[in-house]
Amino acid sequence: MKIHRAASFNASSNEIANVIARYRASGLGLKTFALEEGLPPGRLHYWIYQKPVRLPGGVAVRFSARASAEWIGAVVQALKRPC
Repeated sequence: MKIHRAASFNASSNEIANVIARYRASGLGLKTFALEEGLPPGRLHYWIYQKPVRLPGGVAVRFSARASAEWIGAVVQALKRPC
């Protein structure tokens, strides 16, 4: 799924997490991956290094750049479950 420039600024947390996971799995450099996805490289950099993952209820979570996409997905899903 490529995100077009106009839509990239309004992407949902799930879309952002999906793009980040694909970037990490791609083996490409940030700039190359971003341009292939139709994203400004600065936007992808922001999503990876600055923007926390926001969950329902206003909870924000930040992950290390070394965290695997699978682990992040598992944590996000666990945090979405009711206590």
